[in-house]
Amino acid sequence: MPEQDSKAMVQKLWDFCDILRDDGLSYGDYLEQLTYLLFLKMADEQHRMLNGDRIVPPEYDWQSLLNLSGAELESHYSAALAALGTSGDILGVIFHKARNRIQKPATVSSVTHASGLGIVSQRSKSYGSTRPGLTLRAMIGGAPIHTR
Repeated sequence: MPEQDSKAMVQKLWDFCDILRDDGLSYGDYLEQLTYLLFLKMADEQHRMLNGDRIVPPEYDWQSLLNLSGAELESHYSAALAALGTSGDILGVIFHKARNRIQKPATVSSVTHASGLGIVSQRSKSYGSTRPGLTLRAMIGGAPIHTR
């Protein structure tokens, strides 16, 4: 079953990549943006579902993105990346020089408000195998990969 979970997660992430690519982002840019967004989402899920410590300050966390839309969301996402990048802890390392490369406010909204990002923490054991799947799919032009 973990292989199926991994394939489903790769497909969900690839769907988000399609959205970002349609917005004009290159492979490196959409991988970068998805990494930032997934980090924020996973930190939120860890805090809410597992009663874990708050990693990201509430003014920049996942929930702060969900409360906004349009240009206000795009502006807040850009500000959050900049602020997290100047943090004096591990967040400053992770988000160092992070910038929003998503061109359209509607695209930021499509990715942040999509329910598919919730699969990350529920299947965290399969998360590690998603990047190779995305990399392979990008190398062969986005064609689905069939493994046995």
